[in-house]
Amino acid sequence: MARACSFTATLAGLSTQILLAVCVQYSTKIFKDDKWAIHYYAPIQGHELVTRRDLIPSEAGHPRAGNWYYALQLGPLEHKIPPIVANRWRRVTFIVTSGDRFMNAHEINDLFEGESPAGQLYVRLKELGIAVEREWWIDEEGTAYVVDLALPIKDSWLPVTFGDQPGPTGGLRFAAGAEPEACLREIQARLRTFK
Repeated sequence: MARACSFTATLAGLSTQILLAVCVQYSTKIFKDDKWAIHYYAPIQGHELVTRRDLIPSEAGHPRAGNWYYALQLGPLEHKIPPIVANRWRRVTFIVTSGDRFMNAHEINDLFEGESPAGQLYVRLKELGIAVEREWWIDEEGTAYVVDLALPIKDSWLPVTFGDQPGPTGGLRFAAGAEPEACLREIQARLRTFK
């Protein structure tokens, strides 16, 4: 099922940096056996800046009818075999990734870059067989946070953040340039306390 894809004008600076771009459709639980996965994608062949009124003429009276959006011109819809799956429900809106990562990904987490400390740590945790999620939403008493990494523990999550971004209490926080192996040792020590 193809869906119209548009990005707000706040992403305007990205359009000149994209060498290969695709629009994907992430299937939610309504798709039953195909849920939580990317089964289809289409190459982006062009874009233009238009108002919401131009995109959805039937909603000309909408409060944001005059807001500007990028309308993407898509090429033919292609089937991604094998699909890129998410092992758990997650909210997916926009992931910047490379063509190689997209074509070789087995799960959603594989789409994120691996050069940052969080990315390097994610790769090490996966190599060790430790379940981990990237860019994960955690709600703490009505406040939502997006953490760099989240590890499932019992009926909850161990959040891991890098730098000074806000995060939930009780998680692990590392400096932006932290050494991944030192972070790994601290995570392993914390995980042992939950066993």
